[in-house]
Amino acid sequence: MKLIFKWVNANCLDNISNDSNQNRPDGIVKNDKKAVECFEVKPITYAKNHRKINIDLHRLCMFSKTGSAEYKARHMLQVMAVSTNIQFHLSQVRSDVLVVVELDSTRLPLSLNELPQIMP
Repeated sequence: MKLIFKWVNANCLDNISNDSNQNRPDGIVKNDKKAVECFEVKPITYAKNHRKINIDLHRLCMFSKTGSAEYKARHMLQVMAVSTNIQFHLSQVRSDVLVVVELDSTRLPLSLNELPQIMP
């Protein structure tokens, strides 16, 4: 099994939106030419902009729902990184509803000085 991670700069899902900027996640992981994971990333400058963060979460859900239908995947993994915080979600389509569960969230250190705070 070979996993390929790539930062996307091209449309990858055709039936999301007519706006080409809305048609692609920030990153995608593919396994045997099937999307299994989508990424959205926001820099530290947008950490307090809840509107942009919520829009990205909504986009992740749209990519997951479309990817599940397009690739006939039962589950899709979503990763959302905002500043130094990373959230991992798992989604599954049930009828017309996308069920999303947060698996975990973690905070990465900004410097080596913060590393002892994270390590036990």
